[in-house]
Amino acid sequence: MAATEKTLGKQRQHNRHAGFGLLATMMFVLILTQSASAQWSFRAAANASYDDNPLAVAQATSSNVWDFEFGVDRSIKRFGFGYTANYIHYGQLSSIDAVVGNGYGSLSNDISTIGIMVDHRTSINEKLYDYVGITSVASHRFKLIGFISSAQLTGGLYQFPVLTERDRGSGSLLFNAARSLPTRTTVILGLGIGYTVYTGAFETDQQPAVVRQTASLRIAQSLTPSTGLAVQGYMRRLSGNSPSMYTIQEDSISYALLDDPSLYSIATISTELTQVLFNYALTVKLGAFHSKRDYLTQGSYLDESVYDEDEQRSDTQNSMWLSATYALQALGPDIDLKLNAQWSDNESNSYWYSYAGSYLSLGLQYNF
Repeated sequence: MAATEKTLGKQRQHNRHAGFGLLATMMFVLILTQSASAQWSFRAAANASYDDNPLAVAQATSSNVWDFEFGVDRSIKRFGFGYTANYIHYGQLSSIDAVVGNGYGSLSNDISTIGIMVDHRTSINEKLYDYVGITSVASHRFKLIGFISSAQLTGGLYQFPVLTERDRGSGSLLFNAARSLPTRTTVILGLGIGYTVYTGAFETDQQPAVVRQTASLRIAQSLTPSTGLAVQGYMRRLSGNSPSMYTIQEDSISYALLDDPSLYSIATISTELTQVLFNYALTVKLGAFHSKRDYLTQGSYLDESVYDEDEQRSDTQNSMWLSATYALQALGPDIDLKLNAQWSDNESNSYWYSYAGSYLSLGLQYNF
């Protein structure tokens, strides 16, 4: 865990008041802007949480986490654009503080959309996790034998200033079909295929590439006018040329902060129960999640320091989560109080990734 130790070694105390000052400044600017142009929509949010394992590794270091969000959107007839930025401060791991942002522009009609998205992570100190990506999207909705269907084509490029071996280009085609039944049941099917080529510097002339096949099924059932239950299954399988060509020492960085779906196969099953209360002012969700991951580019740590390149890392994770959103109608129609809690247990054949973790967060969001 050399890079993790390096990250933790660079920790230093951060000024917490700066985050609250930033949020107050954004709120002031937004209020002034709103008065000048009512066509814009804005949102600001603050979230405080405690996470006992934010890096998702063994020998966890707990931290308080503050997340301050600012978002702006505008629609001009069929054209829309916007940007959202989150400043994330880790109280005990301040070297990984960062601004995570994403922007978009889109043009749409009743059945089709084309757009472009840009997202980035820009760290305040430790640059290991930084990236910038640009993705183009085209989607079209249509009917197919009773199903409301859609097809989506995407293409993207990602660059990593430090982890250059993860520079990549990708493309995918995703098909979804949904149908609502008289029993108040909704069924959604999904099939997709994607391709990723890694463009960073490698010892061989051949650029490593990965093909992804995905399939999903979601069944949602309305039990009462205010209660719903959903069950979902998802599978992603990988194939590619010579995985050893692009073996990346992922054991030294946190998957909680930097995740690449082209590096592992996964099968999941999850369930979600939704209850609406108090005349739709309060929405409570309770969920459970089970997944099995097989990593294409990682070996396995037999203990703290012995690394076996021949045995690929394999993880099984179980988690439960609870969320509640309450509309503070007494203060205004667009102010929400949010509570989130989660517990996870990850069993791995790699020493550093057998862990348990949990977090609890409380946040406030204002849309105007």
